[in-house]
Amino acid sequence: MKSLLLAVLLGLFAARPASSVVRIRPEAPVPLEWPCPAAPDISPCLCEVDANLNLNLDCSGVINDAELQRVFSALFPFDDFQSFTIVQNRADNNDIRNLDSGVFADITFEYVNITGTKIQTISENVFLKSHDRLKHLVLSGNSISDFPFETLPSFMKLDTLFMDDNMISLLPDLESQSLKFFSINDNANLKFETIVFASVPNLQLISMTNIGLQTLSPGMFTEQVNLTTLRLDNNLLTELEENAIIPLNPRFQELSLASNRISEVTHDAIHGLVDNSHVSFVGNNIQTLPVDIWKGIFSQVEPNGIIDLSGNPLECGCDLKWLVVDYASQYLGLLSRETACNSGEFVVDLNPSYFDKFC
Repeated sequence: MKSLLLAVLLGLFAARPASSVVRIRPEAPVPLEWPCPAAPDISPCLCEVDANLNLNLDCSGVINDAELQRVFSALFPFDDFQSFTIVQNRADNNDIRNLDSGVFADITFEYVNITGTKIQTISENVFLKSHDRLKHLVLSGNSISDFPFETLPSFMKLDTLFMDDNMISLLPDLESQSLKFFSINDNANLKFETIVFASVPNLQLISMTNIGLQTLSPGMFTEQVNLTTLRLDNNLLTELEENAIIPLNPRFQELSLASNRISEVTHDAIHGLVDNSHVSFVGNNIQTLPVDIWKGIFSQVEPNGIIDLSGNPLECGCDLKWLVVDYASQYLGLLSRETACNSGEFVVDLNPSYFDKFC
């Protein structure tokens, strides 16, 4: 589109003497909005052209399905837009309920951000025309219960899909060779199978916080070769079983299990950490740190990582001797400064001589 726009603009000046003045004939004016559609035809949507001649469309003012349909029945000089945006507040009177097939006519997008609406369903072919252009699809903060996840393989460049804060109850097994960033936080009681990500090998971020997750089945991340961030905060996990988190290649930079109910971490439960990983167990129910379990976790993140165990009822008994005395030079510095015993004393301030004497 950019080359076409430039060609049209340059054509206005072609084959003219340097001293001549370019004039547009009054009987054939170029609309002031060009290359956007005429503003009255797409109102309340707003079309803008950036310095690189990218077209961007903001339809945050649309109030219902019919109005959105009317906007895209207007005459669009060009059909390849860079972005489409609707940002609303579900508490307002806006009433867009569905995105039906054909609603966008022949207009295509690279970036779509639709948030805060009352949209409940996304039809199968809504973004079909954008299948070879769409890169970012953000549909957070809506009321979506039905989304065509089965169409993901047809989007060849889609690398970001955020579906946070909706009403999705079932996540089918996903398939995509391009997807890198996937987030589905705040969808209550979300159900899925262990192999849900088996056919999405290039994921770098998976975020599934506050979805009512009760168990983490071993094998869920075994096909991941590029996963650097895994967030499972604010769930109902009580235990990490052996091989619960084991990606194909060790690349984790952030592993967050904060605000669960974890009281037990099994031997070899976590793999894939690297020497600068940040691991959060903040706000769980962990009481002891047995050496045969936790030494393996600490050893993965040395010398530059952080393991945060603050907000846990740590007993700080002899189970900590390995950390405070035996391997203090290697591992104690990896523990977050805020990690404290249930007595209130910070673990990094514990007196090693106590453990030497009583353990």
